[in-house]
Amino acid sequence: MTRDMDWVLGMFWWPDHIDIAFTLHRWALERKKDDIDRERGYQDRDSISTREWLEDVQVNLVAEYDRALVKYFLQQALELPEGQRIRAIDDIIEAVVADESESRLDVWLDRAFSNTQVGDPEMRMKMFAMSSEELDQLNDPLIEFAKATYEEREAQRNRKKKHSGAASRLEPKLISAYAEWKSGELYPDANGTMRVNFGVVKGYSPQEGIDYNCFTTTAGVLKKETGADPFIVPELLKQAQPAASSSRYAYAPVNDVPVNFLTTNDATGGNSGSPVIDGKGSLVGLLFDCNYEGIAADYLFNSEVARSISVDIRYVLFVIDDVYHLDALMDELTLL
Repeated sequence: MTRDMDWVLGMFWWPDHIDIAFTLHRWALERKKDDIDRERGYQDRDSISTREWLEDVQVNLVAEYDRALVKYFLQQALELPEGQRIRAIDDIIEAVVADESESRLDVWLDRAFSNTQVGDPEMRMKMFAMSSEELDQLNDPLIEFAKATYEEREAQRNRKKKHSGAASRLEPKLISAYAEWKSGELYPDANGTMRVNFGVVKGYSPQEGIDYNCFTTTAGVLKKETGADPFIVPELLKQAQPAASSSRYAYAPVNDVPVNFLTTNDATGGNSGSPVIDGKGSLVGLLFDCNYEGIAADYLFNSEVARSISVDIRYVLFVIDDVYHLDALMDELTLL
């Protein structure tokens, strides 16, 4: 997958600690404006929902998890080509003083997550009521990160708004042309709406001499490893894989634990994460992608080659149970 500045800046909202810091910093800035002039989501009427979120986020707030995410996104930022660099991040990491045996990135992460107060629920609510000047006086490293990256994040947000504006003008023309082509018989999409469609597990042949099986396996995961992102296989999965064929989650026809499977379901943007249910109503997978040959299905669905790709629930259970031994999580599940 190609990474660029906008992708990296957008991904920094994923880790909750960073999301909290961005939110607190932005609210402090927006409060300097008259309420009517503030950005959407930062007016006085929005403060109740923001407070609720700042309280509820504690349920899933895990510093170790967020640190790992932030490290990954910072690594992606530091590897961007010239012309796509995020200067604020470059400056932050370059300013870190570290021994030769230490990574500047790890030193910054250790200091940031050890000294930030955004993870403290009581302090977080106090910070929400602070002005930008009061936040500055805290010298909180994640608030400082939010402040340092603010201009570049705002530039990215404005680029996104410009693109959305252009799309909102062009999309009606596209839909009108599509409706004329189809004589008004439009295919329902899945963007923002609930729908059910039916399909079967089935491979395909994109051209003569090439056949794709409907299942991939754990053995195939190991074969694809290159040692470089994104094809890095976790060590625990390598250790567990030799026993996959005898696992309770193995599928006899492939003599392995199935990882992903193909179906003839028609999916599009908005379907990622959709549950795949069998005829008995049991969850058998989660849809996450479509195949290359099926990209044109938004305009013309070709049942011979268009396929949806789903992760097999047996692989999910294999990873939870046999690879990472998350017994508490397994106890919460109802398995048939």
